[in-house]
Amino acid sequence: MQKIRVAEVLAALSLTTDLAAGMSFEKGLRMCAVATTFADAVLGVDSVTRRVVFETALLRSVGCTSFAPELAEVFGNDVAFQAA
Repeated sequence: MQKIRVAEVLAALSLTTDLAAGMSFEKGLRMCAVATTFADAVLGVDSVTRRVVFETALLRSVGCTSFAPELAEVFGNDVAFQAA
């Protein structure tokens, strides 16, 4: 049986969050790559901390759609508002 890695689940969640919030496709994945590279190359963190940065960056936007009903009520189209 093939195992699913946590990173795969977080990446899929990140992609879904990008789409739900009206962001450009793979914005969360790009942010994750930048954050992980920065943590490694600039900050010189250990592998455990680098992994935390990686997973946290993928989870960065989770919950951003939780206030979509309120934004839709105020602005009419919450996805267009988020994209702008």
